[in-house]
Amino acid sequence: MHIKKLLVYTLPLYMLLQSCDKIDSPFSETVNNGVVDTSSEPQRILLEDYTGHTCPNCPAAHDEAQTLLNTYGKQLVVISIHAGYYAQTQSGMFSYDFRTAVGNDLLGAFLPTGQSFPTGVIQRKKNSQGNYPIPWSSWGSNIATLISAKPSAKLDMVNSYNAATRTITCTVTNDFLKNISSSLSLSVIYTEDSIVKPQKDGTVSIPAYTHRHVLRGSLNGSWGEAIGSSFTSGQSLDKTYTGAPI
Repeated sequence: MHIKKLLVYTLPLYMLLQSCDKIDSPFSETVNNGVVDTSSEPQRILLEDYTGHTCPNCPAAHDEAQTLLNTYGKQLVVISIHAGYYAQTQSGMFSYDFRTAVGNDLLGAFLPTGQSFPTGVIQRKKNSQGNYPIPWSSWGSNIATLISAKPSAKLDMVNSYNAATRTITCTVTNDFLKNISSSLSLSVIYTEDSIVKPQKDGTVSIPAYTHRHVLRGSLNGSWGEAIGSSFTSGQSLDKTYTGAPI
């Protein structure tokens, strides 16, 4: 069975991302045994890879994302967002549809019309040129400048999955490590890993290509839920969301 992953993050201030693997069997898991250790929390970086199964140059970006994951481990979270022209379905080999409402919304918000693929957005922040999209060849250098920052909050999850109803319940604990005077939203999305479906690669089509970190949906909408505009160091906030994945 495919592995699904829950991802939790805050907008617009990305502080620390925590993911939880396999939720395709009934279980309940507490991250870090519920203990908040603020002494050595690492920064986590979000890389959203905009891609498509008919994009001939996208496999090179997929390889780069995996190389960066091998380098940074759990400090890096990758989401593959299939959206736009290259994600459109076609008859025959490319009839499988990876697109989601969330992905379409993100594409419209962060990528200009006509943006070439592959491209990525890191931390949903503009680069030094004032643009969100970053070419895949520059992902590594951009991540390297951000990875040593101190996070402003720690996000943990307790997840449960009801196999009979195919329902995920996710409780997120936000432990703030600094005083924050910004409006934040909490977004809970899920991805699916290791989907074997066709992919164009240069001039050839690969029938059994392994698609990684594919965006599948959200438990609380494309932009999450507003959780406040002012937070203090040591403050803790719990939120629970329930939904059925595709």
